[in-house]
Amino acid sequence: MKTISEKIKEIKKVIDINYLINEHQNIKVLKDYYVRNKIAYLLFHNRQSFLHMGISHDGRYLNRDLYVQLKEIEKIIHLNGSKKVLELGFGHGANTNYLAKKHTDIQFDAIDISTRPFEKYIRSNTNFMLGDYHYLDHLTDDSYDVIFAIETICHSTNKERVFDQVYKKLRQGGIFILYDGYLNKKDLSDEEKLSCTLVEKGMAVDSFEHLNDVEGYMKENFHIQESVDLSVNILPTLYRFERLAKYFYSIPFIAKIFIKLLPEKIIRNTFSAYLMTNLVKEKIAAYYKHLLVKE
Repeated sequence: MKTISEKIKEIKKVIDINYLINEHQNIKVLKDYYVRNKIAYLLFHNRQSFLHMGISHDGRYLNRDLYVQLKEIEKIIHLNGSKKVLELGFGHGANTNYLAKKHTDIQFDAIDISTRPFEKYIRSNTNFMLGDYHYLDHLTDDSYDVIFAIETICHSTNKERVFDQVYKKLRQGGIFILYDGYLNKKDLSDEEKLSCTLVEKGMAVDSFEHLNDVEGYMKENFHIQESVDLSVNILPTLYRFERLAKYFYSIPFIAKIFIKLLPEKIIRNTFSAYLMTNLVKEKIAAYYKHLLVKE
């Protein structure tokens, strides 16, 4: 595997990254990212419309790895005797659809600010809402048994508010389960900082926050029942993305042609695809599952 330094040099040969360094992500950028990359996810990641990493347990990627998070959430729903579930950041609706299809006796609500669900994922026991999960006042307090979020809280620039909102909507004993990426190293070199910035811009994240800081926000409202490091388990997914990006940057002349033809937000995705493996392997970034309980 090439070093971070080598990869950044290859990126710079193809793209002028200077304009991105001080760019801040906002709702407009986030919406544009998911709209522009809808086809890219289907072509290069999976045909089921999932927007998250696979969790692999045998060192190689299989399509079934995309269902690991959902099966774990399903277990929590069973154990909790759930009747009402909420998803934050539903994307295309694939996660909520998977669960709602199997559990027709449970009401599944879902909220997202950037996209609408695919028509095929709308069911009698689903309610997809266009809105901001930082503001959940329109939902009844103490009404949800389980709330889950898969790789979406990283986009928030006010995570403390998100945890506060979720706490209000969960019943006593309710569970908030989330899977997400975090910064895992405090003192970064200039090169490491640049690589993190490029990954952030590639994924429409304003700034990855440190794991310890986010767990501090969690503890303000919740008991952390589980904190599980799954970084090694997402590497097979990251290797797939890295290989695709490697082809893109291996021939700069061809890459520049694609840059002229494709939306800029799709091109940005190659930063994350190329650099994320290094960040995880070098423990600069980490991927965690958290299970939080409202006591």
